[in-house]
Amino acid sequence: MVTNILNAAHVRVPLDSTDAHDLEAMADAITDKTRVVFLCNPNNPTGSIVRRAAFERFLDRVPEDVLLVIDEAYFEFVTDPEFPDGLHYFDGTRPLVVARTFSKMYSLAGLRVGYAIAPEPSCVRSTHARAVQREHRRAGGCVLRDGRYRRGRAPQGREPGQRRLLCEAFDRLGIGWVPSETNFVYAKTERPVEVFQALLEEGVIVRDFGTRPR
Repeated sequence: MVTNILNAAHVRVPLDSTDAHDLEAMADAITDKTRVVFLCNPNNPTGSIVRRAAFERFLDRVPEDVLLVIDEAYFEFVTDPEFPDGLHYFDGTRPLVVARTFSKMYSLAGLRVGYAIAPEPSCVRSTHARAVQREHRRAGGCVLRDGRYRRGRAPQGREPGQRRLLCEAFDRLGIGWVPSETNFVYAKTERPVEVFQALLEEGVIVRDFGTRPR
């Protein structure tokens, strides 16, 4: 969506056999025309992550004149100790941006307020990109100031109980799913549009990735 908005050319790289980013293939796809690489970790919509060793090999292959944007919208939900925290690799010099949000863990999805950690030149160029409404800024500020709320939300978000129950139900029904490090589960079906509509009629809203008739 970002590249389409900017009228730029985009290159899609298929996921690997585990439904995670294929970092080797992504690195192979970089050319001298590449300006930005987007890496969503944990990935949306599969919930999968790339782990530290693979990420570091990938980082070594990304040219230093290519901007690497790591979308970590769901990082607070991760329990895997091998998750590579993007801020660990941020030095303020290399063109690396770590994007995060209050929308997921802190239940501000309707406000769409978040933040990015970026080298100063990138910050200067992007300040005009989108203004955040005053009410949204206030909500984000409340989250930052309320340490007790943040400490309470994090354990709740990482609790795997409901996710485990859902996956056990998928297993009983013979439905494939992807191990998730987020607050959602990616289930596999050959009839995503029909499943979406049937669940909607039951008052359950999900996302489908099928082809909707026009």
